[in-house]
Amino acid sequence: MVTGVCAVRVGNRELLASASNDRTVRIWDPATGRLVHVIPVHYAALGLASFNHSSIAVGHSAGLLALTVG
Repeated sequence: MVTGVCAVRVGNRELLASASNDRTVRIWDPATGRLVHVIPVHYAALGLASFNHSSIAVGHSAGLLALTVG
């Protein structure tokens, strides 16, 4: 189940990130609908937010995880 979605910028590309309770963060290209990258995380994600254009904060039961995309 998807638990969060946010926009993220990689270079000049606008992408979407989705968090899921299957312990993954997935990066999508909304222009094509294609999956760009899967990032495994140690805990099921409870929420997702973007900050600093190319960084994502993933909230999970053990706290926060910051990821830089690109």
